[in-house]
Amino acid sequence: MTMLSIAFNVIFEFLLEDPVAYLVRSWLTFFALYGLAVTVAALYFQHGSSPSLITGIAIGMVMLQYLAGPWIIRWVLDIDWYAALPVRNQQFLKDLCERQGIPVPRIGIIHGAMPNAFTFGRIQKDASIVVTTGLLEALSPDETDAVIAHEVGHIKHWDFLTMTMASIVPLLLYYLYSFARRFKDSHPLTWVAYAAYWVSQFLVLSLSRTREYWADNFAAHATGDASQLVSGLVKICYGMAKVEREGAWAKEYGDAGQKADAQSVSLLAGKIGVMGISSAQAGFVLSGPSPDAASALMRWDLENPWARVYQLASTHPLTAFRIKALNVEAKRQGRSVVYPLPESTTIQWAAFPLELVLWAAPWICAIGLFSLRSLSARHIIAPAFGAAELLGAVLLFSWVARIAYRYQGRFEMATIRELVADTTPSQMRPRAVRIEGEIVGRGQPGAFWCPDLVIKDETGILFVNDRQTIPLARLALAAGADQWIGQRVTLEGWYRRGMMPYVELSRLSGTGNSGQPGASHRSYSYYIQIGLAVVVSGILYWFAAR
Repeated sequence: MTMLSIAFNVIFEFLLEDPVAYLVRSWLTFFALYGLAVTVAALYFQHGSSPSLITGIAIGMVMLQYLAGPWIIRWVLDIDWYAALPVRNQQFLKDLCERQGIPVPRIGIIHGAMPNAFTFGRIQKDASIVVTTGLLEALSPDETDAVIAHEVGHIKHWDFLTMTMASIVPLLLYYLYSFARRFKDSHPLTWVAYAAYWVSQFLVLSLSRTREYWADNFAAHATGDASQLVSGLVKICYGMAKVEREGAWAKEYGDAGQKADAQSVSLLAGKIGVMGISSAQAGFVLSGPSPDAASALMRWDLENPWARVYQLASTHPLTAFRIKALNVEAKRQGRSVVYPLPESTTIQWAAFPLELVLWAAPWICAIGLFSLRSLSARHIIAPAFGAAELLGAVLLFSWVARIAYRYQGRFEMATIRELVADTTPSQMRPRAVRIEGEIVGRGQPGAFWCPDLVIKDETGILFVNDRQTIPLARLALAAGADQWIGQRVTLEGWYRRGMMPYVELSRLSGTGNSGQPGASHRSYSYYIQIGLAVVVSGILYWFAAR
């Protein structure tokens, strides 16, 4: 091992596994956030205006959300506050809180098959922890203790208040940007404020990921066995729990109470935010949690360069990175590593530059057309002959090229286990596949407006995105989704992977409820996107050139 690799491993262990480092990283992020705010505010003073009113508005809005947030969560989610944790887990929670010197949080249960847990509140005294019945069924008692300890870690570290204070900055910077546009000759200030706003958004997300690492580390120390949280994360984040997820989807056909329970699971995915054990985006379930299967799934996190790009916009770190940090802690504790990371991983950079250019080019050209019109209207630059025509042509060409790249390939047979182990697909690069299996439910339980489906073969379960592109088309097609549930089908589509894996539907064929062979459903999103690119490019060109 070279000296460089040794130094890298030492730095990695300090940055990801040392509790003091998490505190240092949090403070550095805070300094960067509020440094941005102070810089933009100072520019305001140079324009002879005081940002005090805007600052007061931003702080007031965030504090209102902070105070009202717990009430909103209790109102939106169907939480059973009378159900209780298993006795063993209750005792663990009580003992842990006593050791940490914090009040025992209130416990709530959501009756749903999605394994997850989250915590919310304002201060330590009024904190609540909510777990799903799916988590209690999927995880062992030790794994459940580890997840509960993770949530207690958020409470111990005052993450409610920490993230609230951090979220003030992006809102403040956006208000400063909005008001800066009213000043004469304030164009540089406008762009500085807007750029600072976007930088602050990513800093807040980075802070959130740091707090998640810290909560993981807290759980590892609280339980004395980091491997318990690792196995819990594998089941929750990678969807490998031995739970019949079909039961959750079947609830949409039950009575009113069952439908409410199923709907609460989908609402949970959008409401847990920063304080959850995961981002609730597990999109598949394999036949069982084996180390080999988990290693295959973690390989995508470690090898695909787009994984790191997607993580930038996520409140939670990539699961493989969390497991890596916890495995180091497990070794420190003298514990065996149950789910080792795959060996000999190499980031696949070869196609990434081209894919990045294809992704970014249409956006850059569209921004250029808008800026050209704005700068000309302000007489900041003289309109260059042919500039709008050139940008419009490049916009159309790059947009069509991106669409063609994202829908490439011939449909070939594949199993779900094979797909989720493939490290090459991303949102940009698809894999054209044909899957034979059974439709077991809608993409969102209890959501009558959702046309998306879930397909199951002998190796696993995968989310199917019925993308239509046309506004409100999904609502019109949602009513026909029920006919496919319970039917054997052949699905053709493009397998993609972002923070969750899924197949974008091209064609679905099977028997249907009528029993007549040949029933089929198609998505024409590819052709609609081509037409949309032509129309929007023409509109933007006309806007910039007139």
